[in-house]
Amino acid sequence: MKLIRAGVFFLMAALILSGCASQNYPENVVAVINGETITQEEIDEAINEGKLHIDLTEALRLLNGENSMSQRDAMLQAFGVDEGNMTSGQKRFFEGIERSSAKIPTANDALNSLLVEEVLYQEAVKQGHEASIDRVKQILEESKRINLEAMSQDEEALREYNEYVEKTASIYHQYGFTSEEDYLSKRMDRTAQAMAINTMNYEFDKVMADKLPGVDSAQIERGNAWEDYGEYLLSKAKVKILKPEYQIQHYGESWSHGRLNLKAKP
Repeated sequence: MKLIRAGVFFLMAALILSGCASQNYPENVVAVINGETITQEEIDEAINEGKLHIDLTEALRLLNGENSMSQRDAMLQAFGVDEGNMTSGQKRFFEGIERSSAKIPTANDALNSLLVEEVLYQEAVKQGHEASIDRVKQILEESKRINLEAMSQDEEALREYNEYVEKTASIYHQYGFTSEEDYLSKRMDRTAQAMAINTMNYEFDKVMADKLPGVDSAQIERGNAWEDYGEYLLSKAKVKILKPEYQIQHYGESWSHGRLNLKAKP
C-alpha cells in the first residue's frame, strides 16, 4: 500500500510540474516572445497592412509622375546606386526594402516581422524610449497643423496634398477605413510602438557612426546593421513557435558588437 501511495504521489507531482512547465495558450496564438503573444489575427493584419502600404506607395508614385519608372528603379535613383554595379551590401539593403514595403508578405514573413518588431520594442522600452498614446496623438496633431500651415502658403503644395487625399481615400475604404486619419486612430498602439523603435533607431545610428569601428556611417550600411541588431536581439529572446507551419527566418549577418547602450544622450 505504501508503494502504491508513493507511486500515486509521484505521478501527481509529475503532472503538476509538467503543467507548470508547458503553459497552455489560446488556439489563435502562433508564437510567444519573452512572454508576449503573437496571434494569427495579428499576422493576418500585418499581411493586410502590407497590401495597403503597397497600394498607397503606388498611388503616390503615380501622383509624382513616376508611372514610367518601376518602384525599384525609383529607389535606386533616390540613393544614386547603379543596378549593374551594386555591392553585396547594397543588394541586401534594397532586397530588404522590397521585402518590407514592395512585396505582399507571406504569413511566415509577417510573423518574422512581428517578432523583430516586438523584440525591438521591448528593447526600446528598456532603453527609455517608450511613447504613450497621448504623446503620439499630440505629435500627429502638431505635425498635421504644421503641414497645413506650410501648405496654406503654397498653392501648388496644397493642390498636390488634396489630390493625394482624394486619390488615397478610395484605397483606405478598400481596407475598411474611412480615411487616413481613421486608419491612424485605429492603430495608435502600433504607432506608439513604432515611434519608440524609431527613437531608439536614431540613437543606434549615432552609435554606429561615432563609436563602432569598421562600420561605414552611410545610410545603407547603417540600415543593414540595424537589421543585424534586430536579429541579434531576437536570438537572445525567449521565443516559442507554437504552429509547425511557421519558423524563424534570418535575413541579416551575425552581430559581433553585443548589446548596445542606446539610451538618449543629453
